[in-house]
Amino acid sequence: MIVKKNLDAFNKVEYITQEDLNPHEIEVFYSSFNEYLNIIKIEKTGILLIKRKTLQQYVGVINFKNKIIINIASIIPVEKIFQIWVLTYNNLDFTIYDEILNYKSSESSLEYIIELYYNYLGELLKKGLNKSYKDYNLNTKSPKGKINIHQTIINYYKNFKFNINCSFKVLVEDNLLNQIIKFCLLRLIGISNEKLKSKGKKFLYYFQKVTTLRKINLSAFNQLSYNRLNKKYEIIHIISKFIIQNSTLYEREGDFKFFTFLMDINKLFEDFVFNVIDKYKPSEYNVPKYRRSFNRENEFELKPDIIIKKDDQVVLALDCKFKPRIGREDKFQIVTYGNYFNFNKGILIYPKNKTEIDDKYLKIGSLRINQLSNTFLIIIKLIDLKDISTNALSKFTSDIFELIKIE
Repeated sequence: MIVKKNLDAFNKVEYITQEDLNPHEIEVFYSSFNEYLNIIKIEKTGILLIKRKTLQQYVGVINFKNKIIINIASIIPVEKIFQIWVLTYNNLDFTIYDEILNYKSSESSLEYIIELYYNYLGELLKKGLNKSYKDYNLNTKSPKGKINIHQTIINYYKNFKFNINCSFKVLVEDNLLNQIIKFCLLRLIGISNEKLKSKGKKFLYYFQKVTTLRKINLSAFNQLSYNRLNKKYEIIHIISKFIIQNSTLYEREGDFKFFTFLMDINKLFEDFVFNVIDKYKPSEYNVPKYRRSFNRENEFELKPDIIIKKDDQVVLALDCKFKPRIGREDKFQIVTYGNYFNFNKGILIYPKNKTEIDDKYLKIGSLRINQLSNTFLIIIKLIDLKDISTNALSKFTSDIFELIKIE
């Protein structure tokens, strides 16, 4: 029997007991997933208390041996997270975004991604798999393609058999375009519900002549190029990259099979806001990647998510927080950045959707921190993740740069 646990809030606690897993499995679960969850082990009973981590906001699914499935929910639906991911890591290209935006699904969480994948795969298979030429070299009695006279003579003197060495090309389906899809398809079949698993196995039939890869690195996607003949592959490869980047299927201690589909939503939100500001910024400003941490002598390092420069001088620091409310640590961080760069204001950016931030904090000047040398102004800015359009993102960025002028 599969036991499902749902973590949709930081203060919600779920339990894993010896009715769910045996003692050894509980130990393995604890050591394997403590990176993604806040797990407390009650030694005398062996019970695990699991909560979401408050700082590293992973969202997605953990599947442990098909015995325990943990859904880690987000404050926004997984389909919106995927849409934001598509924009963020495809140069804010609204062409692809608009197409997937029109796709509606009755499924939720991971099932939405699988159903979306199968929808586009079904459309692709209607037109047939892309074929490409593959080089072959063969010793044969029946000439085919280009005859290599020199190699044929060498073969004769080596083996005293008259086989003709030929080089030729064959149009095959076994190429990287299809290998990536088969790799993802096998992964999805392994973690789908019975309805979607059956659908995936039917699709797998079309890939019998395609090599099964054991591993795919994200760098493989850099080798892909699209033209009018294979353009139909672009969207399904984007979904494939999303699946491969955020999922892990692995085995430990022989028979222990794990599957995780987890997204670092903080990192995605930060990258999304960075790309938006960088794309729509005024020409006189620069938004470089700030890679150098400061306060390295302390237990933790601080590094602003976004800095804005003008004339090679930092004029503003911004921090992105994918959370529903303002934390004390958020204010501490942005004040620290301001003091480090020697200016008296900073911006904290939160998602507008389902936020619990009081409207009074959205008024400029309402949140000031008194220090010995100055008063630091903290500006709270919300970005609407439901209204994502060129106009909305351009307006958001314009407002950010207007705030630079405020004293």
